Amino acid sequence: MRTLHMRKNYHERLLRGHLWGWRNDFPPDELSACAPGEAVRVESSAGDFVGVGFANPASFIAFRLFHRRDEAPDETHLRRRLEQALAWRRRVRAGDEVCRLVFGESDGLPGLVVDRYGPVLVMSQSVRGLEPWTAFLADELARALSPETIILKNTNLLRRLEGLPLETRVLRGRWEGPVTVDYDGVRVPVDCPGGRKTGLFLDHRENRRLVGRLLGGGERVLDLFSHCGLWSLTLLQAGAAGAVAVDNDPAAVAAGEVAAGLNGWSHRLAFVPADVREFLASADDDRYDVVVLDPPAFAKKKRYLRDALETYREYNTLALGRVRHGGLLVTSSCSSFVRPDMLQKAVQEAARELGRTLQWVAQGAQAMDHPVLLAMPETHYLKCLVYRALD
Repeated sequence: MRTLHMRKNYHERLLRGHLWGWRNDFPPDELSACAPGEAVRVESSAGDFVGVGFANPASFIAFRLFHRRDEAPDETHLRRRLEQALAWRRRVRAGDEVCRLVFGESDGLPGLVVDRYGPVLVMSQSVRGLEPWTAFLADELARALSPETIILKNTNLLRRLEGLPLETRVLRGRWEGPVTVDYDGVRVPVDCPGGRKTGLFLDHRENRRLVGRLLGGGERVLDLFSHCGLWSLTLLQAGAAGAVAVDNDPAAVAAGEVAAGLNGWSHRLAFVPADVREFLASADDDRYDVVVLDPPAFAKKKRYLRDALETYREYNTLALGRVRHGGLLVTSSCSSFVRPDMLQKAVQEAARELGRTLQWVAQGAQAMDHPVLLAMPETHYLKCLVYRALD
């Protein structure tokens, strides 16, 4: 393996457990000779060994640490990482048809995401260094889990930053249309190749369960940025009387309406295909027992953070205005740059603007099958705050 040297003291972040080396962490001539995705050794400027990983001079993340042994990555290492990831899911998702099996860096497999939807596995790979191992990893997943179908869905735009093409194809078995799965007692159709991400957004699972436990029965729910209505569906399962789900994606709304029918709840769940801001600004003053605000990431890059926080304040003001006295506001951010205290400040400003008093009753994060790597704040992206609104 080629050896790269970092600038003086820039290796210390990696020694503390972080797994990424930025382009500016290396002298320019250190990276220029590397092929994209090449396995390399990294040393400090003084020549002390730091670790082995994958280099990509074309990417701002120029080095992704794979392990701290002075050995080239091979099938044995990859198989061990995959086995460890699956062992954790067997513990926290035993018996579940739907779960995240692999979560990239948090599971020691850079850029690799694998989700399970019953008999279907969906793989997504966004890092050049693991690209040659795609077939091997699919074989290992097939051997360990015996799925009927494995789909490779490489549509993450991060691939372009790595110099990789976008593609979707079936690696094993056949795909003949949406697969219907059981998600916490709710039947949901999933279009793995055509839907967002790998088909569903799975990272709020524990948060949905938490809010479900707070219901007394008979509540009306407003589900904002609902996608296919997983929040609405799971809260109806938990005892809510009815829900209104708002999203501007026609395909997601159509899937949600199918899910409502599959569960016999078409009369209790109404989907509104509309822009959330326009819906809240134009709707009447109807109030709800639970308002869920689950927007997309407004701060995908750090330079967008200030504007994003103002947007969170605005949406939380509009959402809080729809919560009845004693009702719940469930608000979240899926941007790693937005810390929980930042989101809380946006909610406080919304409450002050409306002259309302809030009780902070719960805080959640991403689901247990999306583990956070302690030394990498980038892997802790989802925040979920639950408030009881008083007048």
